[in-house]
Amino acid sequence: MGDPGFLAALDELRALHESKGHDYADHTDPLKNYVQSGVDAGIEPWRAAFARLCEKYHRVVNLLNKGDAPNFESLDDTFMDLAAMSLIVRSLRARKAVPQGDGDTGEAAIGGEPV
Repeated sequence: MGDPGFLAALDELRALHESKGHDYADHTDPLKNYVQSGVDAGIEPWRAAFARLCEKYHRVVNLLNKGDAPNFESLDDTFMDLAAMSLIVRSLRARKAVPQGDGDTGEAAIGGEPV
């Protein structure tokens, strides 16, 4: 049992992930764009994905604070991207067995603050 809207969003999220994987990655790794972005930036891939997640978050905050309607993607589309990127960060962290929780010993993240 679950909220029908939430369950429908999960189906939509799966379709979004598969569709974007077609455009952003190849058959060897569906998260290749994040992996390569991390390599290009000299940071762990999950940190590159987290930076994109933060960018999307701040887009929403900016739009809500200004009270403006988006010019391009809708807020609902951005919320789906945030959900997807959260799971991408989680998946990339799991690939490297990054420590979890309060005792996270990972290196400092964006802005020098531990994640």
